[in-house]
Amino acid sequence: MSKSSLFGPAAALGLARASSIAANLLIVPLALGYLGEVRYGLWAAITSSVLMLNGVADGGISYGLISAAARARAAGDNRALSVILSTGFLITTGVAVLLLAILLPMSFLVDWGAILEFNGEALGGDATVIAAIAVLALTLTMPVNVVLKFRMGLSRATGVGLWDAAAFASIVPALLLVRAFDLGIAAFGCAALLTPMVVKALGSLFFLLRERQFALSMKEFEWSTGRTLLGAGFVFFCISLTQAFAINADQLLIGIFTDVAQITPYAIFSQLFTMPYMVVNLFLMVLWPKFAARKAAGDNAWVRRTFYWTLGLSIVAGLIFTTFLYLVQEPVLNLWIGRNFSDYPLLLLGMVAYAPVLVVVGVISTLLVSLDIRYPQIYMNIAMMIVNLPLSIILIQRIGAAGAIWATVAAYILCICIPGMILARRLIKIGN
Repeated sequence: MSKSSLFGPAAALGLARASSIAANLLIVPLALGYLGEVRYGLWAAITSSVLMLNGVADGGISYGLISAAARARAAGDNRALSVILSTGFLITTGVAVLLLAILLPMSFLVDWGAILEFNGEALGGDATVIAAIAVLALTLTMPVNVVLKFRMGLSRATGVGLWDAAAFASIVPALLLVRAFDLGIAAFGCAALLTPMVVKALGSLFFLLRERQFALSMKEFEWSTGRTLLGAGFVFFCISLTQAFAINADQLLIGIFTDVAQITPYAIFSQLFTMPYMVVNLFLMVLWPKFAARKAAGDNAWVRRTFYWTLGLSIVAGLIFTTFLYLVQEPVLNLWIGRNFSDYPLLLLGMVAYAPVLVVVGVISTLLVSLDIRYPQIYMNIAMMIVNLPLSIILIQRIGAAGAIWATVAAYILCICIPGMILARRLIKIGN
């Protein structure tokens, strides 16, 4: 593949990532200023809890689509491509409709005041609205993701990246409109969650209209293809499931065992200190196929050398970036959201520890995924979930929101970093 053919997709995906970071930087002060700290914490807790189902609700079909579509494309089999897309889309849409029928009524029936601690404020009605909109966003995202993953399998990353960039860019003007006319929390939720999904859906619709050979059809549905897609995406499903319960549930646990006001500093610090990983991950995405290709060619020396260099440079870059963020976080937060969280020192230190650990986890995971090492990843992530959940509950009750991040750091080191490094060393040493 030529450098020019790689540059376009890489640039488009980079633009999408830059748009995502820029949108988040703008959304947080807009949301915090409009909702206030308590409602912002409520927003973060409920949306993270509902949307954590995004990676697991389809059983891994959307991830399985990438490799299945890539193989059919390499074979020049347009009939197989149509079957793969239609089967994946119809199964996922059916699951989405079922989830909508179950979760939407539940969002109105749940007594949110009995689950979350509102610190004396009457926010039950707001919680119901937020949950209902999050459910709508989740169910819309699922079929749209199928088409997006299919396009990635066809090596159409340029189009996917550009539409993703447009989706993230659409959030800010929508939120500004809500604030300008004070349209309320329902309009805020639609602007933040549904607007980008509608833009992505339009991108998928234009793709299907332009590529008529991949038209969705019930006639192309095959159960055998559905089972193949589920099997191919099983490892991603398991990892996403454990990550959902172990990591994404942190904010909900904070809201249950302390109060929703403590979710706000946790969510904002989390966005700030995941930036080192987001930057490093741009390079890891490029290394993914290269590790796989070199390993297949038997070039273990290159894999070993590149892995250790990547790990070392990523740790150094992560530490430098994290140290810089720690030193400037107070003025940066004052400039960004108009206040800082100096009254949460344990939480801040936990995020400082978390940032480089997350970078190490990213490098190890990239190697294991690229070498198609499935079950060890599943076992490590299950162990991490088993350690993290009870430890988070214990520490949150003792030291507040900081307990969630310190539990995550401990679980990552014990269950992924240490065994992951041992496994990685064996794989690139013995070539098995």
